Amino acid sequence: MAAALDARDGITGGHSHRVTEYAMGIGRSMGLADSRIERIRIAGMVHDMGKINTPDSILKKPDILTREEFDIIKQHAAFTRSIIRNLKLPHDLDGLADDAGLHHERLDGSGYPDGLKGDAIPPIARILAVADVFDAITSKRHYRDAMPITQAIEEIKKGKGSHFFPDCVEAFLLYYEKDLAVRFSGAKGFRTW
Repeated sequence: MAAALDARDGITGGHSHRVTEYAMGIGRSMGLADSRIERIRIAGMVHDMGKINTPDSILKKPDILTREEFDIIKQHAAFTRSIIRNLKLPHDLDGLADDAGLHHERLDGSGYPDGLKGDAIPPIARILAVADVFDAITSKRHYRDAMPITQAIEEIKKGKGSHFFPDCVEAFLLYYEKDLAVRFSGAKGFRTW
Protein backbone atom coordinates (compact mmCIF):
# COMPACT_ATOMS: atom_id res chain seq x y z
CA MET A 1 0.00 0.00 0.00
CA ALA A 2 2.80 2.42 0.87
CA ALA A 3 4.61 1.67 -2.38
CA ALA A 4 1.44 2.38 -4.36
CA LEU A 5 1.05 5.73 -2.63
CA ASP A 6 4.72 6.67 -3.05
CA ALA A 7 4.52 5.77 -6.76
CA ARG A 8 1.94 8.52 -7.31
CA ASP A 9 4.56 11.21 -6.92
CA GLY A 10 8.25 11.06 -7.79
CA ILE A 11 9.02 14.08 -5.61
CA THR A 12 7.58 12.71 -2.38
CA GLY A 13 8.18 9.03 -3.17
CA GLY A 14 9.93 7.19 -0.35
CA HIS A 15 8.33 9.35 2.35
CA SER A 16 6.53 6.44 4.01
CA HIS A 17 9.70 4.36 4.14
CA ARG A 18 11.80 7.21 5.58
CA VAL A 19 9.16 8.12 8.17
CA THR A 20 9.02 4.46 9.17
CA GLU A 21 12.79 4.25 9.49
CA TYR A 22 12.97 7.44 11.57
CA ALA A 23 10.06 6.42 13.79
CA MET A 24 11.61 3.02 14.46
CA GLY A 25 14.89 4.74 15.35
CA ILE A 26 13.06 7.02 17.77
CA GLY A 27 11.31 4.01 19.32
CA ARG A 28 14.61 2.20 19.75
CA SER A 29 16.12 5.30 21.37
CA MET A 30 13.20 5.23 23.79
CA GLY A 31 14.03 1.61 24.65
CA LEU A 32 10.75 0.22 23.32
CA ALA A 33 10.27 -3.53 23.03
CA ASP A 34 10.63 -5.22 19.65
CA SER A 35 6.85 -5.76 19.51
CA ARG A 36 6.29 -1.98 19.81
CA ILE A 37 8.96 -1.31 17.15
CA GLU A 38 7.13 -3.69 14.82
CA ARG A 39 3.87 -1.83 15.46
CA ILE A 40 5.65 1.46 14.71
CA ARG A 41 6.90 -0.08 11.46
CA ILE A 42 3.40 -1.02 10.36
CA ALA A 43 1.87 2.32 11.42
CA GLY A 44 4.66 4.23 9.69
CA MET A 45 4.18 2.43 6.41
CA VAL A 46 0.45 3.23 6.30
CA HIS A 47 0.38 6.64 8.01
CA ASP A 48 -0.38 8.54 4.79
CA MET A 49 -2.70 6.02 3.12
CA GLY A 50 -5.49 8.60 3.18
CA LYS A 51 -3.58 10.67 0.61
CA ILE A 52 -4.85 8.21 -1.96
CA ASN A 53 -8.01 10.35 -1.79
CA THR A 54 -6.17 13.67 -2.30
CA PRO A 55 -6.41 15.06 -5.86
CA ASP A 56 -3.12 15.25 -7.78
CA SER A 57 -3.80 18.94 -8.44
CA ILE A 58 -3.31 19.52 -4.71
CA LEU A 59 -0.83 16.76 -3.90
CA LYS A 60 1.54 17.86 -6.69
CA LYS A 61 0.85 21.59 -6.70
CA PRO A 62 4.10 23.47 -7.42
CA ASP A 63 3.16 26.35 -5.13
CA ILE A 64 2.03 26.98 -1.56
CA LEU A 65 -1.43 25.58 -0.89
CA THR A 66 -4.39 27.88 -0.35
CA ARG A 67 -6.29 27.54 2.93
CA GLU A 68 -9.00 25.56 1.13
CA GLU A 69 -6.43 23.23 -0.46
CA PHE A 70 -4.71 22.72 2.87
CA ASP A 71 -8.08 21.83 4.43
CA ILE A 72 -8.47 19.17 1.73
CA ILE A 73 -4.99 17.72 2.27
CA LYS A 74 -5.57 17.65 6.03
CA GLN A 75 -8.41 15.20 5.41
CA HIS A 76 -5.85 12.51 4.61
CA ALA A 77 -5.35 11.79 8.31
CA ALA A 78 -9.03 10.98 8.84
CA PHE A 79 -9.09 8.97 5.59
CA THR A 80 -6.06 6.98 6.76
CA ARG A 81 -7.87 6.12 9.96
CA SER A 82 -11.02 5.15 8.06
CA ILE A 83 -9.13 2.92 5.60
CA ILE A 84 -7.31 1.08 8.38
CA ARG A 85 -10.46 0.67 10.47
CA ASN A 86 -12.03 -1.13 7.50
CA LEU A 87 -9.21 -3.67 7.23
CA LYS A 88 -9.47 -7.05 8.90
CA LEU A 89 -6.41 -6.95 11.12
CA PRO A 90 -5.25 -9.34 13.83
CA HIS A 91 -6.27 -8.38 17.36
CA ASP A 92 -2.72 -7.41 18.29
CA LEU A 93 -3.12 -4.51 15.84
CA ASP A 94 -6.25 -3.11 17.51
CA GLY A 95 -5.86 0.68 17.61
CA LEU A 96 -3.51 0.81 14.60
CA ALA A 97 -5.93 3.18 12.85
CA ASP A 98 -5.39 5.76 15.58
CA ASP A 99 -1.63 5.12 15.79
CA ALA A 100 -1.30 5.91 12.08
CA GLY A 101 -4.14 8.36 11.50
CA LEU A 102 -3.38 10.70 14.40
CA HIS A 103 0.21 11.57 13.42
CA HIS A 104 -0.76 15.21 12.81
CA GLU A 105 -2.14 15.74 16.30
CA ARG A 106 -0.08 18.09 18.47
CA LEU A 107 0.71 18.06 22.17
CA ASP A 108 -0.96 21.47 22.61
CA GLY A 109 -4.20 20.40 20.89
CA SER A 110 -3.72 22.46 17.73
CA GLY A 111 -3.32 19.47 15.40
CA TYR A 112 -5.72 17.49 13.26
CA PRO A 113 -7.93 15.57 12.51
CA ASP A 114 -9.44 15.63 16.03
CA GLY A 115 -7.58 18.41 17.87
CA LEU A 116 -6.46 15.94 20.54
CA LYS A 117 -4.27 17.20 23.34
CA GLY A 118 -1.66 15.62 25.60
CA ASP A 119 -2.20 12.06 26.71
CA ALA A 120 -5.22 11.64 24.42
CA ILE A 121 -2.70 11.21 21.57
CA PRO A 122 -1.54 7.59 21.22
CA PRO A 123 2.18 7.09 21.95
CA ILE A 124 2.96 5.74 18.47
CA ALA A 125 1.24 8.72 16.82
CA ARG A 126 3.48 10.98 18.96
CA ILE A 127 6.58 9.25 17.59
CA LEU A 128 5.28 9.35 14.02
CA ALA A 129 4.64 13.09 14.37
CA VAL A 130 8.34 13.82 14.88
CA ALA A 131 9.45 11.41 12.15
CA ASP A 132 6.89 12.78 9.68
CA VAL A 133 7.82 16.43 10.20
CA PHE A 134 11.53 15.69 10.04
CA ASP A 135 11.18 13.91 6.71
CA ALA A 136 8.80 16.52 5.32
CA ILE A 137 11.13 19.43 6.03
CA THR A 138 14.33 17.66 4.97
CA SER A 139 12.85 16.48 1.67
CA LYS A 140 12.29 18.43 -1.52
CA ARG A 141 8.66 19.26 -2.20
CA HIS A 142 6.94 20.54 -5.33
CA TYR A 143 6.84 24.06 -3.86
CA ARG A 144 10.20 24.24 -2.01
CA ASP A 145 13.65 22.75 -1.61
CA ALA A 146 14.72 20.60 1.32
CA MET A 147 15.53 22.54 4.48
CA PRO A 148 19.20 22.50 5.57
CA ILE A 149 19.68 19.90 8.28
CA THR A 150 20.81 22.32 10.97
CA GLN A 151 17.67 24.37 10.48
CA ALA A 152 15.52 21.22 10.44
CA ILE A 153 16.96 20.07 13.77
CA GLU A 154 16.22 23.50 15.24
CA GLU A 155 12.62 23.29 13.97
CA ILE A 156 12.17 19.95 15.73
CA LYS A 157 13.65 21.41 18.93
CA LYS A 158 11.36 24.46 18.69
CA GLY A 159 8.33 22.19 18.53
CA LYS A 160 9.27 20.42 21.78
CA GLY A 161 6.52 20.90 24.35
CA SER A 162 4.00 22.42 21.94
CA HIS A 163 3.89 20.39 18.74
CA PHE A 164 5.88 17.38 19.94
CA PHE A 165 6.11 15.44 23.17
CA PRO A 166 9.47 16.23 24.84
CA ASP A 167 10.44 12.56 25.27
CA CYS A 168 9.95 11.96 21.54
CA VAL A 169 12.13 14.93 20.62
CA GLU A 170 14.87 13.84 23.02
CA ALA A 171 14.75 10.29 21.61
CA PHE A 172 14.87 11.67 18.07
CA LEU A 173 17.92 13.79 18.87
CA LEU A 174 19.72 10.77 20.35
CA TYR A 175 18.82 8.71 17.30
CA TYR A 176 19.92 11.48 14.96
CA GLU A 177 23.33 11.85 16.62
CA LYS A 178 23.90 8.09 16.78
CA ASP A 179 22.60 6.99 13.39
CA LEU A 180 21.57 9.80 11.06
CA ALA A 181 24.11 12.60 11.40
CA VAL A 182 26.65 10.95 9.12
CA ARG A 183 23.97 10.38 6.46
CA PHE A 184 23.03 14.05 6.52
CA SER A 185 26.62 15.32 6.39
CA GLY A 186 26.65 15.87 2.62
CA ALA A 187 27.03 19.16 0.78
CA LYS A 188 25.15 22.06 2.37
CA GLY A 189 23.64 19.74 5.00
CA PHE A 190 21.01 18.22 2.71
CA ARG A 191 20.21 14.54 2.80
CA THR A 192 22.52 12.63 0.49
CA TRP A 193 20.60 9.36 0.13
